[in-house]
Amino acid sequence: MSWRYIPKGKYKVGTPNGEYQRGDKEMDPLDYTVKRGFFISETEVTQALYERHALPKQAWKVFPGAQRPAHSVSFDDAGDFCEEMSKAHPGFKFMLPNEFEWEIACRATRPPAIGPVVGEPRHDQKFRGRTPELTLQQYAWFLKSSEGVDGPQPVGQKKPNLLGLRDMHGNVQEWCRRVPEYSAWYSNQLGMYPVRGGSFQSYYKRCRASARSLEHGDHGAGPSTGFRIIACSR
Repeated sequence: MSWRYIPKGKYKVGTPNGEYQRGDKEMDPLDYTVKRGFFISETEVTQALYERHALPKQAWKVFPGAQRPAHSVSFDDAGDFCEEMSKAHPGFKFMLPNEFEWEIACRATRPPAIGPVVGEPRHDQKFRGRTPELTLQQYAWFLKSSEGVDGPQPVGQKKPNLLGLRDMHGNVQEWCRRVPEYSAWYSNQLGMYPVRGGSFQSYYKRCRASARSLEHGDHGAGPSTGFRIIACSR
């Protein structure tokens, strides 16, 4: 896998008031401190990599392909994969990003005020007079760019963000861990876990950097859901 590094430090996450298609589950901009730098995978985990480390092995009957994202896996399956990766590479610990770590990476560490898609440049500046979906089409497989597309696509075909990360806004939405400091976000949501990033089935609204939802962790959530991982040295 290829990796990009997020250094420790204080970052802003959340959605500015008035942002186009802001969701009701999103949070106003706030500071979040990354206490320890981490590496995040450039793309979503592929089926080839998943099959190499997952127990039990899985064969995809729907939308198979070695370089397509590993999809239809549960939150627990993704966690088990990380454990197997950690055993195979004892110098590192692998895990899912929490949803703020994911958002910081999606924004390429830039603040929310810069814009909701890859952090540069603001769609209303680059595409004045056009729709914001035109910006997103360069970076993501989503509903408007996926007409006629057969499910999730091989990773890494769209433009990267400023950090070099690909498919953050679309292709498959991605499992994330909860952010412990914000437990109120998850109250009365037993067994639910965050998903971020939108998918090939999503509208623009769902693909924005701060868009979020919760899914039941014990099922695979279908071909629109996969994951990427982070790594820290032991």
